Amino acid sequence: MDANRAISLAMTFWKLGIASDDDIIAWADARIRESETPDMRLIDLATLGPAHCDRLPWEEFPARPLLLPFPVIFSAVAPTLDLADDDALLAFARRASIECVSTDGWDGHPVMGFGYQVDHLRVDMASPELALQHIREQLPELVQRYGDLWPYRLDEIRIETNAL
Repeated sequence: MDANRAISLAMTFWKLGIASDDDIIAWADARIRESETPDMRLIDLATLGPAHCDRLPWEEFPARPLLLPFPVIFSAVAPTLDLADDDALLAFARRASIECVSTDGWDGHPVMGFGYQVDHLRVDMASPELALQHIREQLPELVQRYGDLWPYRLDEIRIETNAL
């Protein structure tokens, strides 16, 4: 894949919280070692880190995290969640509340219904306990059914040397 797409995907892993700064730096280092003439953005990513690169002006670092609809975010993040970690699940519930509202074109998708229900339980009913219960009950089946909407693994993202 071309460098901009690959770096944007790596930045998306970081932005979603499913890859750490160190993971992204290691990924960039590996891509640099694979290339005779590495992309300058890889060098920036490896030396400055993803948080710094994300704050740079677009003209200096145009590879940005992808803007994704909630079902795709769900597919990327949900499989990484520990169902025993209340804090992580509530953070996911907050993200679901925000992302469902800002996602267009996916109305009627079961993952959207899940997100709206989690928001209703957590916010409208002011019951984080019910939201946690709902997440723990529904998440495994939804991950099994819709876990393939995010088909990427960071360790598999490569930059084609002849890509323009």
